[in-house]
Amino acid sequence: MITENNSPFFATSLKGLDEALGGGIPFSSITELVGPTRSGKTQFCLVLSILTTLPETMGGLGGGVCYIDTERSFNADRLIVIAENRFPQYFVKDEQGQANLDKMTSSIHKMDITSSKELIKRLDELQEFIIENDIKLLIVDSIGSLVRKEYQNPVKKCGWGGPLVERNDVLLQQASKLKYLAESFHIPVVVTNQVITRNQSETVLPRECSRPIKKSREEGPEITAALGNTWAHSVTTRIMMNKFHIRNLSNLKFTTLNDLFPPNLQELTIIKSPIAANITIYYTIENEGIVEFISSENTEEDKQQEEEIDTEATQNQPLNKKKRKSDVAEWFISALWA
Repeated sequence: MITENNSPFFATSLKGLDEALGGGIPFSSITELVGPTRSGKTQFCLVLSILTTLPETMGGLGGGVCYIDTERSFNADRLIVIAENRFPQYFVKDEQGQANLDKMTSSIHKMDITSSKELIKRLDELQEFIIENDIKLLIVDSIGSLVRKEYQNPVKKCGWGGPLVERNDVLLQQASKLKYLAESFHIPVVVTNQVITRNQSETVLPRECSRPIKKSREEGPEITAALGNTWAHSVTTRIMMNKFHIRNLSNLKFTTLNDLFPPNLQELTIIKSPIAANITIYYTIENEGIVEFISSENTEEDKQQEEEIDTEATQNQPLNKKKRKSDVAEWFISALWA
């Protein structure tokens, strides 16, 4: 689906992320949110669900959401709290606001899945449901929990007939069906995934059963997405969500020590994308869900720079911005369908 502004991207309302991705999460492909427990993956999915149901005049998609829940992490009360705090004027405490809230909640269709085979079966049957309910966003939260439970320690038996091959076959089937739905209905597909340390056995291929290389104690284990290379190749865009690391301090400008260490500061990094660099933005989890963190100093500087640019190029800048967005969109579509 292409929105009114002819952009093949779904804006997430996180300005830094949307700008880096060329407009937001891409349609017709799989976007993966990777992170440890309590990093905000489900919170992000709830925000995206609310945005999808909003009218296009508010930056939404004006449609429904199919939310496949494999971990019982979906929280309807939290969904309402985010909606009311993020869009207080739309979900105001009156009759019209209640009607908007009821329409939003009824447009988000939650499906509980308990096994990887059940997920494959449900994806097979989803086409008619998407059409009937005007689904504009498909979420699987999470894609890795089921196979990780069903195929624990998959490389204990090396060889091409072992459980790792069975697991990879299940993942390939799931990825194929998700891609088909994304491309056939031109909708964004968002999945969540857990993280593991690099030396865990599940990232090893059957023919690579040698002992993993250990990192030095100072360097520590490398954190990466679960499910290995088979699944990684099926994802178009991968976003890592994690706690804030002080090593990235030089990327931010802060004015006070209190501003330096917000208690719930976290970081979001694009680690795979056909068009975006591996940039990092910072966020916090608030009553309104995922909120991009920008220091006060950055905010003032950005305002001054924007005012100067607007003064110098009032007429030319809008055309240039529109052309750059159009060029990015055309390149992304051609690359995706090549």
